[in-house]
Amino acid sequence: MRYSRQTALPDISLADQERLSHIKICVIGAGGLGSAALPFLAGAGIGHITIIDHDEISISNLHRQTIYKDGDSGQSKAEAAAHYLEDLNPEIKIIHYNAKAQDILSIDADDIACDLLLDGSDNFETKTYLNALSIAHGIPLISASVNQFDGQIGIFSGAYKDTPCYHCLFPKLPTDARNCNEEGILGTSAGLAGLTQAHMALQYLLGIHEIIEGTILKMDFRNLRSTKLHLSKDKNCSYCGDQERIRKSHKKDYKMDIKLIAMNDLKKENHMIIDVRTSGEIEDDPIEGAMHMELSSVPAKLSNLPQGKLLAFVCAGNVRSAQAAEFVKANGYDNVCILDKFSF
Repeated sequence: MRYSRQTALPDISLADQERLSHIKICVIGAGGLGSAALPFLAGAGIGHITIIDHDEISISNLHRQTIYKDGDSGQSKAEAAAHYLEDLNPEIKIIHYNAKAQDILSIDADDIACDLLLDGSDNFETKTYLNALSIAHGIPLISASVNQFDGQIGIFSGAYKDTPCYHCLFPKLPTDARNCNEEGILGTSAGLAGLTQAHMALQYLLGIHEIIEGTILKMDFRNLRSTKLHLSKDKNCSYCGDQERIRKSHKKDYKMDIKLIAMNDLKKENHMIIDVRTSGEIEDDPIEGAMHMELSSVPAKLSNLPQGKLLAFVCAGNVRSAQAAEFVKANGYDNVCILDKFSF
């Protein structure tokens, strides 16, 4: 079995592995960080990966972007990275766009309607844009950066009332920042930072060892030192300080005692199924009789939900449905549950 060494871990059950196969991750940047993170996300069985990068491969990249070959020079990074992952794991879906992060809104909505954003960009303009996208759409963001021998990775989710955004860490961005073309970088520094970003993403998605929103890891690769910090939300942050939206919940730690119910058990209850997937997902795999309420629209449509029935929220991998159920319960609906999509 492809994932047998992974599921041999006590932290990862077969059900967890199945959930990973329904997770969608959008990776922005297939350079030094992205090219290190992507193979491990694909290898772990993340079921849908979208790669966005506008740049081309050059010979000077290859000391730190080792998924590319000398003969790939001049090719699209996004396309070459997609081909690499398809060869590595043909069981998963890979989508690529030769585009800048700022072009995301012109990309097919279903390809960026993801469970997690991974920021492998090398400039603050893009990081600011991705932070705004994370807040606007309620998508957690794992942002990484690397410079010379130093790396930093953080998990941000500014749309939620108790969790920080990228600018809670950097309220004022530096105006004199220089990229690796100017500062120089040891290839292994980029590789270690990107690999750690993928590792944190998997731990976050699986709910392993308190890798949560606000987790910041600072790394000094010259002296082989690392520091783990927890960042609290800045209530006065000009980007996310006034956000009071759906809060994140890990699938291994459903908050507020929300039950995970199988379809057969749900049929015994007076219930309503609320499907929080995107329209494209539902078109491919409809659930008969379910109300469609995409996750981002739940706060605005809360009053449409009846009080007299068990409200069963469902998505592809029990992640978005947990967020929706928790938000609805926090707003006065006591009879809610998560409908286990893997029980169908």
